[in-house]
Amino acid sequence: AQEDRVFQFVDAARILPELDLADSVLTWAVFDGHGGESAAQYACYQLPAAVLRHPLLLVDARRALRDAFRDVNQRFC
Repeated sequence: AQEDRVFQFVDAARILPELDLADSVLTWAVFDGHGGESAAQYACYQLPAAVLRHPLLLVDARRALRDAFRDVNQRFC
């Protein structure tokens, strides 16, 4: 069974209009369903918004990504 999910985030302004950084961010990802289909589906919907809403995204993208991954993982588990 196909458990992977693909995410392409081109029009951030339409999805998260409250963010001023919407025009400067392009995001894409493949979520592998090692934890089952529900893990890939959850990450696909939750991770991009968690990254974009991180207060340090524009000054420390590495930390924003790490924190978002950890947060989404903890909420799923």
